[in-house]
Amino acid sequence: IDEKVNFDDFDSLYKLGAKYGEEYSKDKLFKFDNLQYKFGDSSRGQTALGPALVIALGVISTHGAGSSIVVVTDGIGNKGIFDQS
Repeated sequence: IDEKVNFDDFDSLYKLGAKYGEEYSKDKLFKFDNLQYKFGDSSRGQTALGPALVIALGVISTHGAGSSIVVVTDGIGNKGIFDQS
């Protein structure tokens, strides 16, 4: 994310996702080949799961019916909106 984002503000996170959804086609947004190689399998730091889901909702809101969100995480959400810690 290349701009300052308030991880506790649902509306701004959703709007940011919608902005990305408008800027990028489905083909450019998601390439799921070999995720473990790209992102590794170790956990460290915080997991902004809630903010990621809200941004993803904004993205798919611009791509119509049949869009999906796939969640791959190393732990529970412990940063921002929906913090579970």
